[in-house]
Parts: sequence; structure tokens; C-alpha cells
Amino acid sequence: MVLHYPLLFPYDEGGWHPKISLNGVVVDVDLDEDHARESDLQRKHCNVTMAEFYGYRLQHRDTDGIALLRGDRLRHQYIVDAYAAIEQNRLKYLRMNKKKLRADLYQGLQDAIAAGDNNIATSGQRIILPSSFIEGPRHMVQNYQDAMAICRWAGCPDVFITFTCNPQWLKIKRALLLGQ
Repeated sequence: MVLHYPLLFPYDEGGWHPKISLNGVVVDVDLDEDHARESDLQRKHCNVTMAEFYGYRLQHRDTDGIALLRGDRLRHQYIVDAYAAIEQNRLKYLRMNKKKLRADLYQGLQDAIAAGDNNIATSGQRIILPSSFIEGPRHMVQNYQDAMAICRWAGCPDVFITFTCNPQWLKIKRALLLGQ
């Protein structure tokens, strides 16, 4: 990214790579314990993720330069490219860790066959996105089912209310001046 945006990074600050380590993180997981729970055996990440790196990079600090903050449209393009890189990294993780995510238990292909779609070549995908992937269809279906379960438990909503306000209103300006 530094090579793509030399105006934002004139001093070659360096970009993200997978080996950036977090400072002060010690990974100590005891695998010899007989009664270790699965939560104790989870890998604690000791490297900076791509999302953490770009989140840190986009924050204002007095010690850093202000070229990125004053980049205007170029900064916006940098943010869009960073988001695309993060999403590509997440999709790559899903593609490379199918066995760990137990993708063989997903029912998408079996549901298509049960629905009568006999053309296997057009149905199904090589990579099935889990419901934890936010932009995926499984995530939306899961949220819909959660909302329907809440409606079944608490009853259907009676009223849907939205609020809007103008930030130039006198009451809003006073509240901002008072630190609210």
C-alpha cells in the first residue's frame, strides 16, 4: 500500500505483513494438561492482524505525520483499498482452513439436491461461507431467524420509530459544548 500511495506515505513507513508481532504478548498454552478445556487450547494470536494494523494506521497521533489525515479523497481511496484487502484476507483464511472450520458439515449442497436441483455443476460452491462471515447469505439468514425467535418470545413489534435531527440545532450545539 505504501508503494500505491507515495503522497500519503512520503517517508516509506512500511505496510502490513503477517509477521508484525504484538509487543509484550506471551503465548503460554499448556498442552500437557489432561483436563484442559478447548477454550484454554485456543491459539492466542501474537501477530498483528490486517484489520488491527489498518485500524491503528487510521487513528490520529501527535507523533505521526498528518499526510494521511489530510489526504482527503486519496485518503478515502486508501481506506477503500484497505477494506478490500482485509476482506480478501478473510476470504483467503476461509478458503485455506476449510477442514478446521468443518465446512463438510454445511448442508448447502444437500439442500439443493433435496429441492430438486439435479445439476450439481451449477449448484454448490467450492468454498462455503460460514455464518460468521458478515457479508455472507448464511449470516443474513441467521440474523433473520434470530429476529423471528425474538418475535416469537416477546411478540411482534407494534411500532417502528426513527429519529432524525439537524446537527445545527441550537440544543444540539449547546449539548456538544457541554461535553455531552
